[in-house]
Amino acid sequence: MDGLQWYPCETCHEAFPSVSLVERHMRELRHYRTRCEQCYQRFGSVDALENHLSSGAHREYDVLCPFCGSLFHKASILISHFEDAKCTHAPGLNHHSVLWLIRNCDTAGVMTNPQILVLNTNASPAIETSTRIKSLNRTSSPL
Repeated sequence: MDGLQWYPCETCHEAFPSVSLVERHMRELRHYRTRCEQCYQRFGSVDALENHLSSGAHREYDVLCPFCGSLFHKASILISHFEDAKCTHAPGLNHHSVLWLIRNCDTAGVMTNPQILVLNTNASPAIETSTRIKSLNRTSSPL
């Protein structure tokens, strides 16, 4: 190529003499490696694009809070909504009352039996701590 500055396409080996031409080429052929196809936002790297795509930015919010009607994209976030006492229409729900309700509904101990959780030899410290807290809280009823 001669003394002109050339601007390469992000995905193919073509180069263009101006930014507007390379942008047009990439837009028409969808040659952006770092552009979100849903919101068309461009990112500085493939890693940044992957973080954006996995962040929940475009996930559907289809988990409904039965008390206030707020929508969440994961059930675990709905549970956090309760545990953090953020649901203004359910003032009695908090971390302790949610645990108490789960324990009372989980009569077989599938989710709350500390011995089941401890049997996992690859358990993380968070699970072991959670197990200890659950066994301490088993004796009290917050409701």
